[in-house]
Order: sequence, then structure tokens, then C-alpha cells
Amino acid sequence: MTLVLGAFVKVAKRHPAATLAGITLAAVTVRICCLPVLPRPVALIPDEHSHLLLARTLSAGRISNPPHPMWHHFETLFVLQRPTYASVYPPVQGTILALGWLLFGEPWAGVLASMAGMCAAIVWMLRAYVTRIWALYGGLLAGAGHGVLSYWVNSYWGGAGAAIGGALVFGALPRMLSKLRRRDAAALGAGLFLLANSRPFEGFLVAVPVAYRLASRFGRRGPQWRLHAPALGAVILAGAAFTCWYNWRVTGNPFRLPYNEYIRQYAAAPAFVWQGPLKAPEYTDPVLRDAHISFGIDYAEYSTLAGAARRSYRKLARITTFYLGPFWPLALLALPEFVRIRRHRLVASSLALCVVGILLTVGFQVHYAAPCTSVFVLLLVDTFRRVRRLWRNAGAIFLIAAPPLWIGALVMGRSGPAPANSLTQRPAAQERLAAESGRHVVLVHYGPSHPLGQEWVYNEPDIDRGQVIWARDLGRERNRRLMAYYPERTFWLVEPDQAVPRLSRCMADCVVSAGANPR
Repeated sequence: MTLVLGAFVKVAKRHPAATLAGITLAAVTVRICCLPVLPRPVALIPDEHSHLLLARTLSAGRISNPPHPMWHHFETLFVLQRPTYASVYPPVQGTILALGWLLFGEPWAGVLASMAGMCAAIVWMLRAYVTRIWALYGGLLAGAGHGVLSYWVNSYWGGAGAAIGGALVFGALPRMLSKLRRRDAAALGAGLFLLANSRPFEGFLVAVPVAYRLASRFGRRGPQWRLHAPALGAVILAGAAFTCWYNWRVTGNPFRLPYNEYIRQYAAAPAFVWQGPLKAPEYTDPVLRDAHISFGIDYAEYSTLAGAARRSYRKLARITTFYLGPFWPLALLALPEFVRIRRHRLVASSLALCVVGILLTVGFQVHYAAPCTSVFVLLLVDTFRRVRRLWRNAGAIFLIAAPPLWIGALVMGRSGPAPANSLTQRPAAQERLAAESGRHVVLVHYGPSHPLGQEWVYNEPDIDRGQVIWARDLGRERNRRLMAYYPERTFWLVEPDQAVPRLSRCMADCVVSAGANPR
């Protein structure tokens, strides 16, 4: 084992660029080799469909789409219908998917490329804190933990874009403080731009300690001010101009994010724990209403101290196990020593502020902490350095075993049967209708006990040009108007909440089939 580790060190010293390229491609290669047993992901959840809507829109050369005259039938989760038809999410993940579509004809290729880019960015960031060998090893850990079986690479949700942004910020700052190079200032500005357009809230919290450190240094008006400030300011201004332009094209207001516009129109629960309850707006469809009201369940749990403690504990547990893998107990034990190192204090402050911000949000997914991915990897690398120094030969065995052990832990986490979910039947229904001649409209009729958040209504950017259009069943009168709008199309009715989702041709009035609850 020691010989294997020694060989890695020798190759990394002699050929650092080739080693970096090998590491960044290793995770992608391993994932591609798993395709026979783990096929490429199929979009199922609302967030994925929203990101793919943006990717298709960008691929068509647009930022957003005009609202549809029959938009009430096409309302769905995390998609704006007014003032434009667009995704509610920031543009980074959609751009990654669009690049995969344009360059390779497959949006998942963008996901794989972003994971390779994330590993390279983390290695570059680590190089500002540790030796080249340990930085390369950190890239290997990042690839093992997030580049093979993580949901970041097995879905279209994203995470890598914000991780790259955080790595650029944390890697550029120490270089700016020690060297006079404009490229470091430009890299920091690019990182801030990626954070602002992937995870705006968490990215802002991460940037606060960085901004304070730069302000204190630039306040001295030395050569760093004259060299770095213009380059950093130019990149930040360009990024701000793009962000405002993007917001204006989607919402009509350069200072209103698409997600904020979505909250204004649809939200029935606040986004942060300190906000008061919201009055639910009028919804066109009861299933859409129930889905948005259900988001208030998490908010209600914060009404008591015990409930807030439970929610916070679950968030912290998921963050540590996801970003630190099976090594989280070891990393938490080493955390006090990590913070004592002076060069780690700023990144530790950004991490702490980001985690506190996440604890104050009502909703939660682990990719909310993606801007701090490189900091978690730095913590693991620092922990493993101590293990290697203290345990010597046993430490070498541990270092070699760590990446496959992390992958093994992810395999064990995926070993259980997939939960029953009607959404897994939607792609099959889409393929069946695509094989039919002509063009189609599918009216989706949900049952009275439809699972919240399992949404079937998602469409192409240009809805009218899609071969298969998915629409909400809004009752006989509104359905008639939709049928009059599409007289040349064949109408179908799908009932996702049957034991086996039922797809049948519509009658003249598109009456719900026997056995379902007519409206």
C-alpha cells in the first residue's frame, strides 16, 4: 500500500497536469462505465424539469418564452407562466445543460462536464492551501464523493456550478493577498458571478467574509488596490449587468429574480423562518394549491423550539454526511484543529455563515451548501494529512482505501428498492404518444389522494410546436376551450393515480373515465 501511495506521489510530482487531467476524467469515466447497470438519469422531479426547460430555451437562442394564451392549463411547479414562460431558477445549471445539448446532443453530457470542471476547480483551490500532492488527492476525493453515484451527477438538479464558483472564490482570495496578478482578481469575480447565478442567497453569505477581507486589504491603497481593484470591479460589473439583463428578460424587472416572482405569484409559505405566515393566493387547480400549501408543513415545525431543533439537527446531519461522506466523524473531531490554522479561518467563517443561513431557511436540499464544497474537501484533506502523519503505514492504507470506501458507502445507500412513484411512468407515456402518428394533447387528471409534488405537466419552451403537450384537466368547460384551441390535435386523458396510470383517448367532452372522480 505504501508503494502504491509512493507511486502516486512520484507521478503527481513529475506530471502534475497529466495527473490533474486523469483525476478530473476518472470520475466521468467510471460513471460512463456504469451505464449498463445505472443508465443516464431521466428527469422526474419538478426542479429537474424546470432546469431542462431553461436549457431548451437557451438552446433555442432565447432567455424566456412568451406567455401562452391557454397558460392556466400549463401551470406547474417551479415554472413561471407570466410575465413570461420560463424557469424560476438562476441560469447556471440551465446553461450547463444547454451546453451539453448543443455540443453533444445530450444535456447529461453537460452534467458530466460540470463534474469534471468541479474536480479541477477544487484542485486549483486546494493548491492555495496545501501542497500539490494533497491538492490532487483532494480532487480524487471530490470525484469519488460527488462524481460517480451522487445525485449531483445522476440527476439534473445541479450542484457543480455553485461548487465551481465557491472554489474559484476561495482559491483566488489567498492568491490575491500574496501575489500581484490580475487573473486572480478576475477568477474571484468569475466565482462570485457563478454563485450569484446558481445559489444567490448562500453565495452572498459565503462572500461576506471574503468582501470584508478584501475591503480591509484594499483600504490600505497599496499596489494591490491599483492592480486588483480594476480587474475585480470590471468582472463584477459585467456579471451584475448580465444578471440584471437576465432578470429583466424573465420578470420585466432587472432587480427581481425569477424565483422571487414565482414566490410572489404562488407561495403559500415563507422562505425563511423569521418571516410571518403568508396568505395563500388563488390557485387555478386544487392539486397545485395543495402542493404549495404543503410547503408550509416545514414552516409549522419551526413554531416550537423542539421542532426547530429537530429540523436544524436533520439539516446538519444531511450536510455532514453528504459532504464528508463516511469520514464525517473523523473530520468533525479534526475540525477544532482545522479552525486554529490561520489560513483556514476565513473559509471556516464563510462555511459557518453559509450553514447558519441554511438553518434559517424553511426548505432544504443538501446542494444549498454547494458553494462550500471545496471547503469541505479542504477539511477532509487536512484531516487525512493528520491521519497520515500519526498512523504512517496504516495511514497510507487509509488514504488509498478512502476514495473506493466513499463510493462503496454511496452504493450501500442506493441498494434499497426505489420508492413507488407514478412519475416513473410519465416517460413511458411520453414515448408511447410520441410513437403515435399526429400531434397530441394529454389532459392530466389527478385523483383526490394525489401525492404532493408528483407533477406530470411539463412542456417544451414552444408549447404549440411540441408533438405531445401536457395540460391540466380544469373541468369540462375549460377543457372544451382548450380543445377548440387545438382542433387538429388528438386529445388524451391520463389518470396518474390509478394503480397503473391509465392513458385513454378523450371523448367529445373529455369526460373522466369510469372509476375516477369526475369534475
